[in-house]
Amino acid sequence: MEYLASVAQDLVESMITLLVILNPAKATPFFCSLTAKATLDQRKRIAKRTALVTSIILLVFAYFGDLILVALHITLDSVMIAGGIFLLVFAIRDVTNHESGTRGSKKPSSLSTEEANNIAVFPLATLLLAGPGAIATVIVLNNPSYGVAKGLTDFSTPLAILFSCVIVWLLFTIGTKLTKIVKPSVMMVISKVMLILMGAVGVSFIVRGITAILSH
Repeated sequence: MEYLASVAQDLVESMITLLVILNPAKATPFFCSLTAKATLDQRKRIAKRTALVTSIILLVFAYFGDLILVALHITLDSVMIAGGIFLLVFAIRDVTNHESGTRGSKKPSSLSTEEANNIAVFPLATLLLAGPGAIATVIVLNNPSYGVAKGLTDFSTPLAILFSCVIVWLLFTIGTKLTKIVKPSVMMVISKVMLILMGAVGVSFIVRGITAILSH
C-alpha cells in the first residue's frame, strides 16, 4: 500500500509539472488561430492528432531522450534555437497573409488534408506542446533520481503524459466551438494577435538557446 501511495503521489506531481510546462490553456488560442480556416471536422481531427503526436514524442523522449540527443550530438539548447526559428518564420508568414477565409464565399475555406496534418505535427505538437521544455521535463521525470520507480517500471511518467495529452485534446476540442459564437472579424483580430505572440515566443526560444550556449 505504501508503494502504491508513493506511485500515486509521483503521478500527481508529474502530471501537475507537465501541465504547467505544456500549458494547454495558453496553447488553445494558438490552436484556434492556426485552424481558423479549417472546418469543424478538420479541427477535431487536428486536435486529436496533435494530442496523439505530442504523447508519442514525450513518451519516446521520456525513455530514450538522453540516448537520442547523445547519438545526434545535439543539445536541448540547439533544439530550442531551431524550433524558435521555425516558429518565428511560421508566425511572420501567416501574420502578413491578408487573405480572408470568408472572402468571396459564405463559408470559410477548409484546409487541405496535408495542411491539417502539418499543423497538427508542427507547430502545435512538436514545438508549442512537445517543445524543448516539455522534452527536458519528461527526461527529468523519468530520471533514476526521481520517484519510487525507475525506467520501464515507472508508470507515473507515461500516465502523466497520457492524462495531460487527454486534457490538451479536450481543451482543443472545446476551443473549436469559439468559431460558432465569435464574429469572424473578432476571430481575425485574435488570430493576428496570437500569431504576433507566437513570433515573440519564437524569439524567446532563440534568445534563451543562444544565451545557454554562450554561458557554457
